[in-house]
Amino acid sequence: MKKVILLVVFAMMFAACSSPKYSYHFDRHDYNSGMRAKIASQEAVAETLTPAPLMANEITASTEVAPAIPTAAIKKEDIQAKISSLTKEQRVELKKELKAELKKIVKNKKALDRVDSSEKTNEWDYDLKIAAIFRS
Repeated sequence: MKKVILLVVFAMMFAACSSPKYSYHFDRHDYNSGMRAKIASQEAVAETLTPAPLMANEITASTEVAPAIPTAAIKKEDIQAKISSLTKEQRVELKKELKAELKKIVKNKKALDRVDSSEKTNEWDYDLKIAAIFRS
């Protein structure tokens, strides 16, 4: 009986110490291949989105986010005359469009003022990681 138990124990030790059937080749794998493909695709998109060069006589746009104000002076009387000539349904529609446009402007302004902290909330603090690992 002892011989059978010893034979089983030696067989288990031999099986445990043997080399695995499948081994992974760490030196042959390129771990950055996915990152290179991602960077290449971003560069391709950036090349397609580059604007055409401007000529000296072309108008350049401002980069600041602000409503466009025409350079010609708008008279209050002209606006009042146009609004008074509108029908009631047209005035109601104009008010709805103005409210929607104002909401868009306020929303964009709030989005610019807000600090984007979504990336920071997804990261774990080092101490929090260690606490999660050793909590059990």
